[in-house]
Amino acid sequence: RLTVDGVSQTRPLEILADPRGITTPAALAQQFALHSAINAQLSAVHDAVLALRAVRVRVVAAQSQGGPVGSAAAALERRLTAIEQALIEPRSHASEDALNYPVRLNNTLAALGALVGSGDAAPTSQEEAMFAELQAEAAPALAAWRALQATDVVAFDALAGGG
Repeated sequence: RLTVDGVSQTRPLEILADPRGITTPAALAQQFALHSAINAQLSAVHDAVLALRAVRVRVVAAQSQGGPVGSAAAALERRLTAIEQALIEPRSHASEDALNYPVRLNNTLAALGALVGSGDAAPTSQEEAMFAELQAEAAPALAAWRALQATDVVAFDALAGGG
């Protein structure tokens, strides 16, 4: 459907592969599957970081209270930072920062996704192996975050009286 100046026209549309290409539909399906899996893993990493940062806001605010709440907040903040630093480089804010700070999991996943999606071809065995390595690297950090949420964050929120 195309609408211009209030006039709408509808025509059937068929999307075809580039006739100059030599990639098979099966190869494209493999590429799509790996690219989708990379994007899902990257989303899981970013979702964890966003949730972690939301907790950190409460934790940092509670540190000024001192006493048991302040001590618990400081300890929890250290654990949050360790998990965050396993997933991303929190000091990196611009593309040039990769020159100053180490590249972390999210950057490597994003780069791999860009590489896998850069052409019309099945993923290479190296790309598949790299993704398996990155999944293995992400698993303990994401598991640590889930465990921290289920235990330490719940305990902190109960101690701090909020959350």
